[in-house]
Amino acid sequence: MGGDECALCGSPVGDNPAVFENDDGSTGVLCAECARRIDQKLPLFDPINDPATYAVTPAEVPGALHNLADAAGAAEALAAFLRGLGPALEELQADLTASENRVRLLESELARLTDRLQRVEGLLATAAPAPAAPTPATIDTGGAPAPTAVGAGAPPPAGIGPQAEANGAAQAGVGGEVAASHEMSAAAWADAGLTADDVRLVQRYFAESAATEKMRAVRRSLGRPMVNLHPIPGEGPRVMVTIAWEIVWYQFLVELGPDLGPDDRVSVFAEGMEPQELAPQYREENATLDQGGRVDASELELALLAQPPELLTQMPADRAAALDDATEEIWNKRGQPEFRWDD
Repeated sequence: MGGDECALCGSPVGDNPAVFENDDGSTGVLCAECARRIDQKLPLFDPINDPATYAVTPAEVPGALHNLADAAGAAEALAAFLRGLGPALEELQADLTASENRVRLLESELARLTDRLQRVEGLLATAAPAPAAPTPATIDTGGAPAPTAVGAGAPPPAGIGPQAEANGAAQAGVGGEVAASHEMSAAAWADAGLTADDVRLVQRYFAESAATEKMRAVRRSLGRPMVNLHPIPGEGPRVMVTIAWEIVWYQFLVELGPDLGPDDRVSVFAEGMEPQELAPQYREENATLDQGGRVDASELELALLAQPPELLTQMPADRAAALDDATEEIWNKRGQPEFRWDD
């Protein structure tokens, strides 16, 4: 039987084969290694070397062989399936890691925003009530006219703004710096499309809106903000009013068109907690906010009024040629009529 092959693994059986009988009466041989593995499962199986002493193997041997072959095929299929799952598992692991990183980032952002919100709420909650306006006292100035008191609901006089506060000296210094800044940048704002009439209307409409109540409360808690007026292109004249503190900012859109009601002229456009979120043109200060929550851009208005009108520095070629022709024609004509004296 040296040339026979093992019925299980297909290798030559060698000199020590194990013979078994199938259910259909046919016989087969196993190599010593396969017979040893089967013998561990079925101890009653005994390899037979001599055909003359052939003995019928137990009936369990053929079934065990088939089961072993099926198990080997199933194991190979399972191994192939697991190998196919490898890339998918790696991709899922990468997605899980990215999701965990994003969750940690969102948690830190939420904690930061919660902390800032608590700070703002704390400042608003601890804000002291607005002090009552003191009664103007009559002071003897030696015949000089007494100053006229300004009503609580009236807008502040132009050019005063925060200088009329109790800390007038410090606010006056700040107002002087803002005025100098307005003088230097008035030309730039004029080039952007901002006019003195626009600034005047923005101050008026904002003072008449409900936004002054909210801005007065926030200013009382957070102090003096940065205020910016910037024109917005569109069908009608519009100006964006940006009021920003270090921890919160607001933007109001002011419509300057003539066909709008008082309640439709000023609307909240946007708000946030990081001034760096604003575009650079909205972070350049050109106005102030007084203690009443009203926008004071009187310095900018005066600076725009002081701008000289645009000069005609260049004339189109066709107009220049027409002007030259007209000038030449005038010079060719007689300047005075010719008189003749009769003798």
